[in-house]
Amino acid sequence: VIVPVGSKGGFYPKHLPAVIRAGGDRDAQQAEAIRAYKTFLSGMLDNEERRESMDFVNYLRAGAQFYVLTESEIEDPIELCGQTISTVRSTTYPALTEQWSDANCVDAGLEPITIIGAESSPEVRLQVRQGRAVAGVIGGETMAFVNSQEGDLYRLIGEPLIDAYYGAAFRKDDADFRDAFADTLQELIDDGTYDEIT
Repeated sequence: VIVPVGSKGGFYPKHLPAVIRAGGDRDAQQAEAIRAYKTFLSGMLDNEERRESMDFVNYLRAGAQFYVLTESEIEDPIELCGQTISTVRSTTYPALTEQWSDANCVDAGLEPITIIGAESSPEVRLQVRQGRAVAGVIGGETMAFVNSQEGDLYRLIGEPLIDAYYGAAFRKDDADFRDAFADTLQELIDDGTYDEIT
């Protein structure tokens, strides 16, 4: 468990597993401490199924969204009907794209979108750059970072296929910790720190 200290967070691991408490192997201790932080602060999608067993403090609104090369003539997602797009197959994006295609292409008498599954976001972007796909699907919130790394090669089109929220997950029986984290996050939002780092 990570507990808050100080005026704005300063969260640190506490009550770590026996490998840490026993003073065992330093590498094992370090690995466990890193695992604790990554587990706690990793982006976890808040959804109804997960809310059955955990409470969430959401810190990021996200959503799958179509994108094209900046130079593409495609302006509206409806232009993707009958075209090939790429997305990461291990995400919810293929199903969301198919649902969008059914509702917006097929129901309008247009050809459906063809989806090429990829193993990773960089592979999807490669498919788009090489012309094997006219568009990709990405978490719209990540596009600014991708463009900062790849020279503004892409632009988002249309609205998100779905709104999603990422959050820190807490055990249902740990309301004090959840509330302390939520209060700290709210302080960061109120004083502008959150906007500076997002």
